[in-house]
Amino acid sequence: MEKEMLNEKLLNKFAEAQHKIWANWMEHLFEQGWDQADGTFKIKSEKVRRWKRQIETPYEKLSDEEQRSDKDVVMNYLKDAIVATIEEAVQVSLKSFEEEFVLIEKEGWKKYKKYWKK
Repeated sequence: MEKEMLNEKLLNKFAEAQHKIWANWMEHLFEQGWDQADGTFKIKSEKVRRWKRQIETPYEKLSDEEQRSDKDVVMNYLKDAIVATIEEAVQVSLKSFEEEFVLIEKEGWKKYKKYWKK
């Protein structure tokens, strides 16, 4: 049960990070163009050409600068999700340890002797 809860929390943290990445990108995208009178949105053609090239390029073939930009985005958004997940895992482990220790205190150490290494 705790593992399933941890997995769900991890999924939620990464989904939250993905939403932030998307929202940031959309904000950037809308800063790159302008609204038209007919309700459409216009973006400079050189931006469109660059983004299409990047879409069609596998990560490993991107320039060093483009790869660095992607890594910066990951570190900026996913590090919080990763740290929160690790902290949660530690808390779950500590809780399990505390529960086991209380059980040992309650039922005595003799029951657990079989787990001791000699």
